[in-house]
Amino acid sequence: RQVVGNNNVMIGFDAGFTTTGSNNVFIGHQAGRQASFDAASNTLVIQNANGPTPLIYGEFDNSILRVNGELQVAVPGGASNGYAFPVADGTADQILVTDGAGQLTFEDQAPDVSTFPIIRATMMADQTLTVAGWQKVAFDDDTYLTLPAPAMSEFDTAANSFIADNTGVYRINATFHTTLAQANTEYYGIAVYINGALYEEYSVNHHWNLDPTQTSQVARQISCVARVNGTQTVEIFVNSPVGVILDSTNSKTHFTIERIR
Repeated sequence: RQVVGNNNVMIGFDAGFTTTGSNNVFIGHQAGRQASFDAASNTLVIQNANGPTPLIYGEFDNSILRVNGELQVAVPGGASNGYAFPVADGTADQILVTDGAGQLTFEDQAPDVSTFPIIRATMMADQTLTVAGWQKVAFDDDTYLTLPAPAMSEFDTAANSFIADNTGVYRINATFHTTLAQANTEYYGIAVYINGALYEEYSVNHHWNLDPTQTSQVARQISCVARVNGTQTVEIFVNSPVGVILDSTNSKTHFTIERIR
């Protein structure tokens, strides 16, 4: 070997024979003999041939350890439940998946949760309720929060409806707040309608103790999880006396829906 270089460990015929660097560990027949390692320092090479890509490569000064081949933990698919890592990277946003038989691969998420809609709809103006009983809330603004992107929104602002592109399980939250105090004990409710049919509601009488100084606005909130099929609609309805005005302040009256499965 060369007469220059210090603190090298070389095990094997011709290992590191032409190396002039220091602090190397070369193990194997002609390990590190390749010209690319001639000036190497602080390098680990484990191989059994003269070549530029050793089975195991490392850099002590940079805390790097590299395996140029399939890395296995125990025996893949054997009694020890071992597994083997892929030898090449996947594409962006792929995840590492096991086949249950010892082989890991990079796969696309199925389904791709990054495409699941998350929408928060609000009202652009106060809404006066014109009928007694259930009436749809005029949510007509989905710019507050829409994912993946506004151009792909599944919310129809003209129809005040969420229209599902895909079948899935959705988390639904909604709340309303009246603009004025209500001096009555009428029945006020909020409900989720799916495809025009009542799915879930929360209704209770307004508590008013007949003291004009103690009147208060009415607020109702609902939260549920529902299976919604593709093309079905999700809408929010309220039940109140005629003439009640819903407050369009987006922190008071809003409708949030997100696909979770």
